[in-house]
Amino acid sequence: MEESRRFVPACGVVCAVIGLLLDVGTACGQPAPLLSAPDVVRAQLPGWRLARKDDVSRMLADQARGGRAEHLGDVLFPADFDGDGRQDAAVLVVNEKLQAYRAYFVLNTKAGVRLEQLFEQKWTKRPSDGVIRNPMFFKPAGAAGISGRVYNTLVYGGTEQKARLQADVRNVAQYTKVPAVEIWTGQKGYDEDYGDVGDMAYCSATWYYDAGVLRTFRACD
Repeated sequence: MEESRRFVPACGVVCAVIGLLLDVGTACGQPAPLLSAPDVVRAQLPGWRLARKDDVSRMLADQARGGRAEHLGDVLFPADFDGDGRQDAAVLVVNEKLQAYRAYFVLNTKAGVRLEQLFEQKWTKRPSDGVIRNPMFFKPAGAAGISGRVYNTLVYGGTEQKARLQADVRNVAQYTKVPAVEIWTGQKGYDEDYGDVGDMAYCSATWYYDAGVLRTFRACD
């Protein structure tokens, strides 16, 4: 995905910092900035590149339920993840030399672009159909995401303590109202032989911001 992904943020100072996501022409009478997601990755992560659709294994397609198969190779998601009113991005990146891939939030802050690492996985045997075996998906604001799964670590469960029950309600409500990303992690973790590839969708981890604080939890079922 080496082509430039140019876009214009909302009118104001943010026009100087984001050029991470989509081609949208011009807005507010200003030209699209020349920054791009590949440029940000190269500048802040030497040796890494933005992942491509074909980096994501298609062996996982049969696990992508509910229309997810078409999004299995998505590697970049634009959204205001930290809730500051500025457009951010979530990206998957690959380093061939280190034989690794990572997920990041690329945050557009007042001080400039900041990367927040979410996940990393390595491989020693290069598979033929794509090195990424932990695909990333986008949860839009308003969707329950993995908080709706039965066994998740966001909800304590199994307690009658009022404070914890109130915390459950608050945590689910906060997660639901914000954008987030989900990554399939599998119940047993990474299996380089991929003999149990059907396990990868069984467990997921998700990352989101709660009042400016990065949070994560898992779900398995």
